[in-house]
Order: sequence, then C-alpha cells, then structure tokens
Amino acid sequence: MADLFVRVPNARTSPAEQALLLTRLLDTRRATTWKGIKLELSVIAAACTQLRAGIPLSDIDSQRMLSTSERITAAREVFRGR
Repeated sequence: MADLFVRVPNARTSPAEQALLLTRLLDTRRATTWKGIKLELSVIAAACTQLRAGIPLSDIDSQRMLSTSERITAAREVFRGR
C-alpha cells in the first residue's frame, strides 16, 4: 500500500529521510531497468542464434540490434545513479 502513496521530500523532510527516499527511488529504477535489460538480452540471444545458423540479419533486425545497444547503454546510466 505504501507504494501507492509515495512520499516526496518537502521542507520538513530530514536529511536522513531524504536519503531513504532517494535510495527507494533508485532501487525502483534499478529493478525496472533490470527487467528491460532481460528483454534486450533475449533480443541479442535471438539474433546470435540466427547468425549462428548462418541466417543474416535483415535490415529491420539490424536496426533492432542498434536500438538494443542504445537501450543497454542508457541502462548503464541508471546504475551509475544518473
């Protein structure tokens, strides 16, 4: 239930509470990011399987691999706390 009513820092929030809220926010972002990374890794695995079978990637598949690379790069920034 607490997730439905997320506390936000205000003028009366202590520094310790602010740190706790920031930690919770980052943990949530990281958990969501892990789910996205799992999806992108499955796309990479499918492309690897196709290439290993000797089937070249189509233009659409190549574009998807580029977008996968960009998404994984963006995910790295989440784990750096940015």
